[in-house]
Amino acid sequence: MKNKLRNTAFLIFTFLTDPLVAYASSGETHWNLSLMLITQWIPRLGAMMLFSGVIEYAIAYQSDNANQKTQAMRMMVSAGMIIGVSWSIRTLIFI
Repeated sequence: MKNKLRNTAFLIFTFLTDPLVAYASSGETHWNLSLMLITQWIPRLGAMMLFSGVIEYAIAYQSDNANQKTQAMRMMVSAGMIIGVSWSIRTLIFI
């Protein structure tokens, strides 16, 4: 019991007297780093969607299926919109 009390007192004394260095930041670096990661990967995912849409359109064109062509065109347009918005948002959000 005596050793436990002594160890506890030593830990409390160490925590209270140990110098703690803390720097305050505005979080700007973390914000820009996370946005850079997002704005790099969203266009890549959009490009993958665009590539998938092109392949789907080629398959639909070969089988002459109008519904599949429409779905493929919708995918390609939405992928282009994703790429465009993510590229334009880079200039709007970064601090």
